[in-house]
Amino acid sequence: LQYAMGEPKAALATIQEISQAVRNGNFESYLDVSAALEADFQLKLGNINAVEQWAPGVRLPAEDEQLSLMREIELQAYVKYLISTGQLEQAETLLTRLEESVRLSGRNLVRLTNLLLQALVYNQLNQPEKMETALSQALRLAEPEDYREVFIQVGPDLIALLPAVQHLAPHFVDIVLG
Repeated sequence: LQYAMGEPKAALATIQEISQAVRNGNFESYLDVSAALEADFQLKLGNINAVEQWAPGVRLPAEDEQLSLMREIELQAYVKYLISTGQLEQAETLLTRLEESVRLSGRNLVRLTNLLLQALVYNQLNQPEKMETALSQALRLAEPEDYREVFIQVGPDLIALLPAVQHLAPHFVDIVLG
């Protein structure tokens, strides 16, 4: 909320406080997701060095691993790091694995973020058909629930792609672009 209200430094401080509380509270299962949330905010602030310290510790999912919500959030943060560092093939592979999990779990907000990240990757890989497919699926999920904030949080690179699919949800895309 702090980030959405234009206070990214306050949001980062909040995440850091949560991370410290988790470390002090012996909540081992929350350590990875709190570190991922902190890394995600560091990326938004352009602090790639801080994220590069976190990224090597991310454990990629096993083929048969059932992903929890916290694990999906952690891996999406890692995907954002991969995209920001140009590791697009690795990002695409991980997004495919995440897509299987979120589709089966019914976690539509996580799936929406996943589809938007896929669109970014496909755009950078110069695969416009796949990009438009990912965006059209995202719009079908987002428009009925008015999930425009998710588009905004993914960032300006994603927003720049929306005119290509504006015809699919003109009113919704107008609001996001406005």
